[in-house]
Amino acid sequence: MGFCRETSNVYLAWSGLHKGEEPFISGENGSGMFFFRGCSLSCRYCQNYQISTDKTKFKCPQIDLETAKKLCLEMQNDGANTISFVTAEHYAPFVAELIKSLKADGFSLPFVFNTSGWISVSCIDLLLPYIDIWLWDTKANNKNTSSLFCGDSRYGEEEKKSFIHLYNNIKEFDLQNTNKGIIVRHLVLPGCIDDAKDVIRGFSKYKDKCYFSLMKQFVYTDGNAHEKIDMSSYDELDKLLFSLDIENGFIQETSAKEEEWLPDFTKDNPFPAEYATASSYFLKLKSEIMKS
Repeated sequence: MGFCRETSNVYLAWSGLHKGEEPFISGENGSGMFFFRGCSLSCRYCQNYQISTDKTKFKCPQIDLETAKKLCLEMQNDGANTISFVTAEHYAPFVAELIKSLKADGFSLPFVFNTSGWISVSCIDLLLPYIDIWLWDTKANNKNTSSLFCGDSRYGEEEKKSFIHLYNNIKEFDLQNTNKGIIVRHLVLPGCIDDAKDVIRGFSKYKDKCYFSLMKQFVYTDGNAHEKIDMSSYDELDKLLFSLDIENGFIQETSAKEEEWLPDFTKDNPFPAEYATASSYFLKLKSEIMKS
């Protein structure tokens, strides 16, 4: 058992169609999502803290390979545009085996790996043959920001090493035509505008092949509501993207209601109804464990 506090047993916190991802991923009907329990980081602003660190409020069904395959087939039949695995680094061997088995059966939807960026080179190598779209977080660059927000001062340094390895080993960058490539996400952190600028400048060398997604949905979840990010800071970052000719990407709209960004995994559908629809098969699995 590692920092994630999980074993080789795979626990699924939620599964269903979700429309809140980037267009390449969500499409018209949404991506078929797997939200797993546990995480190898400890971010103080984690919107999925209920399933990443606080596992006392509800039960999650344990799933095996065949159960996961059934979920993928159901979501494909429901019109999923892709299949996405959210912060699944600690379950990477399971994800690789699942995709390998699905592809052997002729499953054709693209697979998305939504990673925190806190991922080893060996883990990337394990997944490279199977993942079509890498949805990659670059959370922080320097040690202070990494320590304050991500729970480990090494995050920035290790994330850079892993990203360079991934970039150098991707064989195809063509999200528009073949659904293959990398989308780099950066969530703007309060008091860290200079760090965000460093992230954007660092990304600029990859702009011809990768997409960039600037996220603005920051919410503290550790009980400490500190400073907010003002709109002028967002404007600075927008201007920087423009000045560096970073045209391939997305800028998230801000929301006056921060609670909209906080899912509640104690509910059958943790997200607003317009964003997501729970898998009926997952709800059956959840119902069965609630009875036990």
